[in-house]
Amino acid sequence: AKLHGELLAVLGSEPTDWPAIRKNSSGYALDRFLPEADPVQLVVGSEGTIAVLTSATVMLAPLPEAQALGLIMIRDLLDLPILLQWARDNEASACEFFGRRFLEIALQTHHSLVAGDAEAALLIELDGDLDQVLAKAESLRQLARDLGLETALGVEEGERDDLWSLRHAASPLIVESAKTGLVSTQIIEDSVVPPEALGLYLSGLDEILRAADTDAVIFGHAGDANVHVNPLLDVRRSSWRDKARAILEETVALVADLGGTLSGEHGDGRLRAPFLEQIWGPKLTGAFQRTKNTLDPAGILNPGVVVPLPEQDPLEGLWPQYGGAA
Repeated sequence: AKLHGELLAVLGSEPTDWPAIRKNSSGYALDRFLPEADPVQLVVGSEGTIAVLTSATVMLAPLPEAQALGLIMIRDLLDLPILLQWARDNEASACEFFGRRFLEIALQTHHSLVAGDAEAALLIELDGDLDQVLAKAESLRQLARDLGLETALGVEEGERDDLWSLRHAASPLIVESAKTGLVSTQIIEDSVVPPEALGLYLSGLDEILRAADTDAVIFGHAGDANVHVNPLLDVRRSSWRDKARAILEETVALVADLGGTLSGEHGDGRLRAPFLEQIWGPKLTGAFQRTKNTLDPAGILNPGVVVPLPEQDPLEGLWPQYGGAA
């Protein structure tokens, strides 16, 4: 109650400068906690930094009557906003994005699904009753045809499973590439930006990676503008550490400029915590710090996670994995 009153005095019941994003796992969920003072909303996503959970009760959603899945090959990213708007208008239950490098890797095992000249792809899932699903699937097919894009549609379970297998195709191949020294370091992880800024984020990432002469596997949840980025760094070269830091810092600046946060799902951890103020600004960062200090005054719950320690190096834990200290 004391914390709730203190935060209300500083931020109000609904923080007006909260990022305009569709999902978020960065900082503490003060936007959900403040309106009703519900402690559950504050603990969810807090990464073990302010409380210890001993049990939880969850509610499950019923399975839909019918589903369809559409895979659309994109040759020009200018078509992406049109497809994303269609997905939002038709209440798609999933809208997954795959970048060019992801498709190049997946092409090794999924020749029949991937167009070799595709710049990206979207995997759009639809659900509801059978008539609704069939109508939406036909609408998606027609949109893709109007845009001149190749599409594959699956309604039966086996067909959908074949299309979903593309989503999981790249991971084992990325692991295999590590044997040659090319490692997916996941230094950027899963930043999220306002949906209308997704194109700017992807093009900005491309410029950052090109300047660092670094390839990356990019995929994620396009409907939420929540993108996973796995830079492929050659850890056999001493320059990889400088590249890693430059890519991370420039991406943080890009996300901040676009009004996003550094995590839509996986949380800040110790890697993103040092950039808290750059993303959230001093007022909200101060509110996060007050939350941490009030609920964990001894600082013993996951120190350095979400709220950083003084002089914390975001990449400190990365160096020992690949050849010693920086």
